[in-house]
Amino acid sequence: MADSKNTSCAVICEYNPFHYGHLWQLDELHREFGTVVCILGGNLTQRGVPAVSDRYVRAEAALRNGADLVVELPVPWCCASAGDFARGGVSVANRLGVSALAFSAESDEDILREAAKRLEEADRSKPSGSSSAHLPYPKQMEEYAGIPLKNRPNDILGLEYLRHAGGMNTRILRRNSSFAPSVFIRNAGDPLKYLPPAAADVFRTDPSFPRDPARSDVFLLAALQNGFPKDVYAVPDELRTAILHVLPDARSVRELTEKVKGKMFTAARVQRALWASVFRIDPETVRSDPPYTLLLAANETGRAFLKKKKPVIPVVSRPASLKGDPVFLLNLSANRVLNTVYGKTEEDDLKKRPVFQTGSNDRED
Repeated sequence: MADSKNTSCAVICEYNPFHYGHLWQLDELHREFGTVVCILGGNLTQRGVPAVSDRYVRAEAALRNGADLVVELPVPWCCASAGDFARGGVSVANRLGVSALAFSAESDEDILREAAKRLEEADRSKPSGSSSAHLPYPKQMEEYAGIPLKNRPNDILGLEYLRHAGGMNTRILRRNSSFAPSVFIRNAGDPLKYLPPAAADVFRTDPSFPRDPARSDVFLLAALQNGFPKDVYAVPDELRTAILHVLPDARSVRELTEKVKGKMFTAARVQRALWASVFRIDPETVRSDPPYTLLLAANETGRAFLKKKKPVIPVVSRPASLKGDPVFLLNLSANRVLNTVYGKTEEDDLKKRPVFQTGSNDRED
């Protein structure tokens, strides 16, 4: 095996929750890379619902299972479209100075790379009024990439990672389908029994695990009744009009989503629109690069990586030092709302500190 001591890779992830498939991925990456950096989505997920646990809890679960360094992909990028989620995560990875970007996909590597080339060609040639303009995002991707993408969320994100990676090296793993996926585990009666023991031990310390997305319904629907602004991220006039039509009689976010989604909008798109409206997420903010990343967890290998690489992006360990940053204030607002909804009693986000582990993760090559 080639010497991997001085190589590093980044994984853009949610760990919602951290399961055996994630453990397998980290083990596989450590066969090739000396340092594995996880860029973890914050407390809202890419599909537009609250994560199953606070990001510090998910970061610690990753740290105990093979991650060397865990940093945050903050709101609004963590709850953005696949393209903006990927672009924000790649931006953080690139400025951290990793050797490669790694991810898993349902398709073989050659198939996905060829699809990415077709997508790139389509980006250059398709007219603005193309036939797919009024199709849901996955269908648009499928039309131009030329491969089936239904029920293949990893392929969709993988195509976006390749789309935004630029000159970064990429490492694609074929997803191991023998492990129970996150959606199954989230809906299981006892999700802890499907998690690696070290991860289950961490999640067991969180009294709100697993967070039920429906518990935020009262806040979300009440906040929307207080006004649905125009010109927020990813909410075109057609979607805003459809939501406003259904909102007065909606008894739950699920009911609202089911009535609004259709040929043009997926359920995730509707759910992201609701949070974007409540938090007044500015489209220009999402189009920019994340101005910082929050250090969530690290072992000695991860800390040595930061010391050696001296990342271009600020890696912040003390949240209070960011109080003047508008992106941090948006992130802080979202986290405080969710912590209130789910009854968290621990310290406020401004006082939180990274989880540190003594020693690197020992493995056999």
